[in-house]
Amino acid sequence: RIGNGTITNLTKSFSVTDRLLIDAGAGVINITDTVTIDTSAADVTIPTSATVVVRNGATFRVLRNLTIQGVLKVEAGGTLEMGNGRTLTVSAGGVLQLAGAPGHIAKLDSNDAGRFTFNVAGDLNAE
Repeated sequence: RIGNGTITNLTKSFSVTDRLLIDAGAGVINITDTVTIDTSAADVTIPTSATVVVRNGATFRVLRNLTIQGVLKVEAGGTLEMGNGRTLTVSAGGVLQLAGAPGHIAKLDSNDAGRFTFNVAGDLNAE
């Protein structure tokens, strides 16, 4: 459970096998390595007023459904990887930002060459 209200840094690679709960007002969560939400885990929601940042060289691998009500920012060199047959939803008021740079992309990809559904009712910003 992340409910800090300021800044939380996830600096080591790990897998979530049950539930990753992000409280509303959790502040900024920086991912600087590989964080995997396994198929055995619950679906993930990034709530309003929470921001998750996937930093350069990091991967946020979500093998469950992901709903963005707050902000998910993938920086240049970062990767958001969705599981096969899963759904990525950007809700009204939510933001998915792919903040790449010339020669240094921010990547949205599928796991193991699979397919996923992408629903956008909020904002999608790509640089």
